[in-house]
Amino acid sequence: MRLDPVSLKLFVTIVETGTISAAAEQEHIAASAVSRRISDLEAVLKVSLLQRTNKGIEPTSAGLTLLNLA
Repeated sequence: MRLDPVSLKLFVTIVETGTISAAAEQEHIAASAVSRRISDLEAVLKVSLLQRTNKGIEPTSAGLTLLNLA
């Protein structure tokens, strides 16, 4: 299994900024595209990486593991 480096970079940026919209703005990409890439990444890995709330995101334990590897 190969992971897309752009999606991994977006994932790291999301965790660092705390929201998908802030990550999208920082990386100059539409928030919907960022969300789609993360959903695709979660589908490939068959695990939830982010806990989405109305206040932002929190990485799951799997997300923290991926963050350390990315």
